[in-house]
Amino acid sequence: MVELTEEQIRKFMELSVEVMKNSIQEKRHDEKPSPFVGAVMVREDMSVVTAYRGELREGDHAEFTLLERKCRSENVEGNVLFATLEPCAPGARHFPKLGCAERIVNFTLPRTAAAVNKVDDTLAELDEGEIRMLNFFRLNDSRAFAKSEVVEKLGIYPRTAERELKHLVDLDLLIREGVGRSTAYRIAIQ
Repeated sequence: MVELTEEQIRKFMELSVEVMKNSIQEKRHDEKPSPFVGAVMVREDMSVVTAYRGELREGDHAEFTLLERKCRSENVEGNVLFATLEPCAPGARHFPKLGCAERIVNFTLPRTAAAVNKVDDTLAELDEGEIRMLNFFRLNDSRAFAKSEVVEKLGIYPRTAERELKHLVDLDLLIREGVGRSTAYRIAIQ
C-alpha cells in the first residue's frame, strides 16, 4: 500500500486541483454549471495518473475516466485516489450507471482522499459547488481572493460565486474582508 507523508498528501491534493481546472463544462437540462472535478491516483511505485471531468467524453466524471478509461486493466489495489470533490454517492447516477463511490469500492481502492469530507454538520449543508469553493480556499489558505479571481480560477458564473461566497461567509467558513471593489475572501477554518 502507498504510504504518503503529509507533504506528499498536500502535493497530490494540489495536483488534483490543477487537473480540475481543465474540466470541460457540459450543457445540463437545469442550466446549472457542472462541477469541475480533478482526480489523481498515486500508484505503489509513486507514478501518477490524472483525469478531469469530461476529459475523454462529455459528462464523464473524473473518477470514472481515471478508473474505467485509463486504468481499467490495472490492479489498483493499494493505490491512493485523490479527488477535488467527494465522489458521488450510491444512487446518485441513473441505472445502469454507478456512482463514483461504488466504482471506487468495486476497484478495491482502500484509500480515497476528497478535499473535504462532509461528515461535519456544517459541511453537510454545502452543495457540490460550495464544497469545491471551500476546497479551493483551503488549498490556498495563505491569501485572500477577490470574487473575480474566484470566478476565473474555478470557472463559475459571477452570480454563482456571489451566492456560494455569501453562504460560506454566513456559515463562518470564509471571512469577508474590505468593501466594494476591494472585497476579498479568505479561509476561516484550517
